[in-house]
Parts: sequence; C-alpha cells; structure tokens
Amino acid sequence: MIDTPQEQGDSEDKPKETVTKVIALPMFVFYQRTYANSCGKNDSKAVKLFKEFENTEKVRKLRVEMLAVSQERVEELVCDRIIGKGRKSKFETYQRWAKMMIAALQQK
Repeated sequence: MIDTPQEQGDSEDKPKETVTKVIALPMFVFYQRTYANSCGKNDSKAVKLFKEFENTEKVRKLRVEMLAVSQERVEELVCDRIIGKGRKSKFETYQRWAKMMIAALQQK
C-alpha cells in the first residue's frame, strides 16, 4: 500500500493535520486475482477461502486496506480502477462494501 501525505490547515496559527491518502491496494489486487475472480466475484465466499488458505499477515494487510477504503482514504478514481464500479453499484458506496469485507474478515 502506498500512502501520500497531504497537509491540511488554513493558517499558520493552527497546527496542520496530515491526512494520508492511499493510492494502491496491492493485497486487494492479490485477493481479487487469486480468490474473487475464481469465485465469480462472490466476496463472501472468496473471503472465507482467503482466510482459510492465506497466513494471518496477508489477512491483516487486506483488513488494513479495507479500513482505508471504509475511512475514505482511497480516492474514488483509484477505487473505480482497482475495486471496480460493479461493487460500488451493488453496495451503493465503496465504504459500505469495505465494511462488509471487514466484517467478513473478522468472522471465525
């Protein structure tokens, strides 16, 4: 995951707040190529398989990427290109889709 810091603040009196925007989702790309595509883009089934066959570090990395999406730290154009507009139309927003993914990743 590649982050680019962006500073926000409108005067020198106020401290600047740094907002980190994510510009890549490498673990999601791996998940999609390896699991989601072979499951017919059924994310619930694909997440179960991902958790079953991948190590905890990869599961953690995917969860971190999904948290970034759910917190709107990933530009919409990046989501359109990597995640796909189909998921957005199915769940109304990328944030709702990411929250579903996080919930699926947390299930035992």
